[in-house]
Amino acid sequence: MFLAQVPSILQYHEEYLVYEQLVPMVPKQSKYPIPSRAIGMKIRDLFYRDIAGQLVQMSRVNPDDRSFFEVNSNTTPIPIHYYVQNNQIIITPAVTQNATGNLVFTYYMRPNSLVTDDQAAICEKFSKDVTVSNSSLIAGDYLKIDGYTLIAGTDFAIGANDSATANNLSAAISLIDPLSYTTSVSSNVVTVFYKKRTETFTTSNSTALSIQSTITMHIADNASIPSNITPGSMVDILQAEGGHSTLNFDVLLQAADISSTSLTFKESDLPQEFVVGDYVCAQYQCIIPQVPTDLHNLLAERTCARILESLGDKDGLQAANLKINELEQRQATIIDSRVEGSPLKVLNRTGLLRASRIRFGRRG
Repeated sequence: MFLAQVPSILQYHEEYLVYEQLVPMVPKQSKYPIPSRAIGMKIRDLFYRDIAGQLVQMSRVNPDDRSFFEVNSNTTPIPIHYYVQNNQIIITPAVTQNATGNLVFTYYMRPNSLVTDDQAAICEKFSKDVTVSNSSLIAGDYLKIDGYTLIAGTDFAIGANDSATANNLSAAISLIDPLSYTTSVSSNVVTVFYKKRTETFTTSNSTALSIQSTITMHIADNASIPSNITPGSMVDILQAEGGHSTLNFDVLLQAADISSTSLTFKESDLPQEFVVGDYVCAQYQCIIPQVPTDLHNLLAERTCARILESLGDKDGLQAANLKINELEQRQATIIDSRVEGSPLKVLNRTGLLRASRIRFGRRG
């Protein structure tokens, strides 16, 4: 994977494995580490995004020339120059105490290591809890789930106590669409199970109908959360289909976030693109090779070649290498020129007019 397959993909420069990371600028801090998951500890590009959201191209300079840029610092009102030192990006001239905005790193992310399927928590459904409080609930208050609105006193009865009202609300939710929503009730808490990550829950009275602020991901009832996903551990959130991408990574789990068949995340930690069938693994792990599906056969052939080599099977190794060469030639047809109908627009980033706009257009 790392010695052959990933380099063979990167040689085409078609933006595979590219990720973006925002790093807030810190007053008087000029050194920023290259993202730890970057392949070869190198970046693809670096930008500066100001507090107004405008993106500015930054330029790499030779460390030997840094004195020139520091002397001429009065002509650079925004950070646009940097050099690389060891595994850090160093901005020049030095960052002042008035630093704002973010650095935007783009880099090629190192694919995760392959593990067996039992090491993944595969999503089967999502859920949110709605806690009912009769003392604050009045007729006309509503709970809205996506495009459906349930009104107290109209769509569900206000019962004699919290538990009774919770059961009435549960029954009303189940009638919306039995294929899309199911519920369970425990005392005054209604748990709503659903299949779409993008479902929205809102209420007119958050005291009477309190909605869980986090989101819970459930796995199959006959499965269990892998033993290496524990309180205090970090996990990666991964895509099963498409390019098998990493949707989020280094997400910290607390004890309350883990049960035998579910994981609970902050809304901001579980991406909107996450769907049923996607999965969660311990940090740096995955169950599907994180290269395009069309290249999995080639990866398998490379693996066979390594096995045959270790067994000393020279004839088998020769046959495997011939197959690898054949598949490599076809690989170019599959992954090169990802957009065939639209030519790439070439921009002269170092032209005099553009340089003048960046240097002086934002002054004053």
